[in-house]
Amino acid sequence: MASRPMLTAAALVLAVTGVAASRELQQQPAPYWYLSYYQIEWPKVDSLSKLVRAYTLPIVEEQKKLGTLLDYRILIHSHGSRDNVVIVRKLASWAAIDRDTTFQIAYRRVFPDSLKRKEINDSFNWVFDGGLHRDEIYREVVR
Repeated sequence: MASRPMLTAAALVLAVTGVAASRELQQQPAPYWYLSYYQIEWPKVDSLSKLVRAYTLPIVEEQKKLGTLLDYRILIHSHGSRDNVVIVRKLASWAAIDRDTTFQIAYRRVFPDSLKRKEINDSFNWVFDGGLHRDEIYREVVR
């Protein structure tokens, strides 16, 4: 069994290490979670999933390389409600929300043809047309 002074020393080392790690974590900017809620007609939800796989995910990967988008998810409510689709984006900072242009940069890199981008936009507009929509932004405070 370890002696009391040895346990006290070990506890002190762990406490100091924990405080340093905690300070380091606190100094890192807290990310923001941008949630977009949509009411989409059920027959169009499958189309949305296909569009996201084909067009959004390659853009998301490019945005992640640019450093402002940290994570991206689409949630679909399996039983339906007013909001049956939620798009969740984790962003590095408020500036990534407020004045970020990396989506357009990434979009043009992945799909350089402007006619193709128009076709993609038209497809997404058809899916989202007429449904209710709201956005909410949360700051991560506990990590």
